[in-house]
Amino acid sequence: MPKLLRQIVLFGAPILVGTINLAHPVVSAYPNVYHALLHQGGWWLALHFLNLAAFPLLGLAAYLLTEDWHGLATTVSRGSIAAFIPLYAAFDAMVGIGTGTLVQSARSLPAPQLAVVEPIIQAYWASGTANALATLGSVAWGIGLLAAAVAITPEGRRMAVTALAVAGFALVGWGVATGSSGTLLWWGAVGVVAVAVLALNRWRPAAALLALAAMLFGTTHVIPYGPLGAACFLAAALWLQLSRRSVADAEEQGVAQAGAASSS
Repeated sequence: MPKLLRQIVLFGAPILVGTINLAHPVVSAYPNVYHALLHQGGWWLALHFLNLAAFPLLGLAAYLLTEDWHGLATTVSRGSIAAFIPLYAAFDAMVGIGTGTLVQSARSLPAPQLAVVEPIIQAYWASGTANALATLGSVAWGIGLLAAAVAITPEGRRMAVTALAVAGFALVGWGVATGSSGTLLWWGAVGVVAVAVLALNRWRPAAALLALAAMLFGTTHVIPYGPLGAACFLAAALWLQLSRRSVADAEEQGVAQAGAASSS
């Protein structure tokens, strides 16, 4: 892939996902999904059509991030991200676009028919298939980014970071299953995992940022988690890019100095 295009995807995708989903309607604030989308169905559909492109681009960005890496953790990361792309796109299409289309179609129904259709829309929204796609896509994202965090950890400390990655993965599952995501205890636990990963990486932030991206976006793409997770991924990508450039500049400077010394 051309360098410019790689950078556009690597940095543009998390910006796009984070920006779009800052305005994602929060369905849980309403009695049911029909009432949540009744007066914002047009934006809901537009947002999820955008997400249908943005989510795969975010997956591609995560894949590109590890393109020069090697090892088991890198392989796990790439395989998981490859699964994330179709799973999360399918989730967005079914739950986002499908539910939005049903609500838009039901708006014009007379009250007696709407009373029958409204529970059907809710059942579609909360169906086992929808939940399975959401769960599998989120699991794939979480494993992919946590494995990437392990991959860039110094070799002697990878086992400890792997244990923290497992703890972070379990934390997300516990939060989603019990409704504890967003509680003070949950945020505190997320912070502890991130700081521990940061310390094990000698205070270089990329691995901790990737772990945060895994836990936050893996919880949900809705505010505040999705945009925060995308921001963490963007910060990790920027740090790694700047670090790579610094190393390349140092190598070029070393070569230039060696050449000057030999010529003199």
